[in-house]
Amino acid sequence: MTDLEPYREALKQSVCSYCVDRNDDGSCGLEGGRACAIDLHFPHIVKAVEAVQSDNLNDYARSIAETVCAQCPNEDEGGQCNFRENFDCALDTLTYLVVEAIEGVDQGKALLNREAGGEERPA
Repeated sequence: MTDLEPYREALKQSVCSYCVDRNDDGSCGLEGGRACAIDLHFPHIVKAVEAVQSDNLNDYARSIAETVCAQCPNEDEGGQCNFRENFDCALDTLTYLVVEAIEGVDQGKALLNREAGGEERPA
């Protein structure tokens, strides 16, 4: 996983467009100096999603919780997060779209690799 830009673009197109904190012009509208969890933890999110191959969204949510949420400054020692509990964390509320976007990029890369005669990531 070297070039993360396709993932960032896919997330902006599919996830940010559904975010309730988005401004009318498409920019992030989080206030009070808050950073979006997706921007803040971007490389770790990609890693967490790519670590899972499952048809069950709960497996992805678990991987994200273990890889991303556990190191997020908003989660306390007991695993509680006020943003997540108040449905104010885009990563948590839009998990399905996050997974779909990242896997879409991976599928596109695998297809290009197959067409070029290379090997792909195991499914």
